[in-house]
This record gives sequence, C-alpha cells and structure tokens, in this order.
Amino acid sequence: MRIHEEPFIEDHSEYGVCLPLNQENQTFDYMIGIKAPLDPIQGYVIASIPAATFAVFMVPNKNGDTFSTNIQNTWNYIFNEWFSTSDYQLDDSSYDYEFYPMVDKNDTTQRCEIYLPVKKK
Repeated sequence: MRIHEEPFIEDHSEYGVCLPLNQENQTFDYMIGIKAPLDPIQGYVIASIPAATFAVFMVPNKNGDTFSTNIQNTWNYIFNEWFSTSDYQLDDSSYDYEFYPMVDKNDTTQRCEIYLPVKKK
C-alpha cells in the first residue's frame, strides 16, 4: 500500500529530510515522509527533527524550468551566496529538510520550502 492511501493520513504534505553526514564515508541518508500521527504505526519508521532556528527558503516556481532544477538552483544560492553574506552559519545540531506542502489534493502546482537549521556566526 502506498503511504498516501493509508487511512490514518490527514495531511498529504511531504518532507524530505537530510540526516547527519557520516564522517567516515562522507555519505548521508535522505528520508521521505509525512507528518507522523501521534501513535506509531507498525511498519513505518518515525524520525524526529530536533528543535532549532531555521532559515526558510521558498523555491521559485519558474516557467520553463523543471521543478528539480529550481530546487537545485535554490540550494546553490543558499550555499554559494546566502551563507557568505548572512550573519548565520549552518547548525549541525538539527536536520535540514525540504517541505512539499499539499494545499489541495486537486492542485498539481509544485511547491517546495527548504528549511536549514542556523545559528549566529
């Protein structure tokens, strides 16, 4: 059964969570999920995102560009421009994540918000 077909799902928005970097092999795990119900559901893994201050970036929905290109361009902007000119640095005590809100099940407009845990430099 697909996750969005589960009867306990109330909010069909999705999260893409980057788990911490494995220093030994320089890899990280990426989880795709939804907001979990309060009670654990058998067969599913639940991950909690530690509290933090987050910088939030809206991915522009440009005509002519693919959605994935817009997401990649936003990540490039964050790390190649924004961090170098802001008063913040990445806070590795929490996880960064992408949020894909589902405003209406019939709306096919693609949206993405990037959340990065930050702290003052």
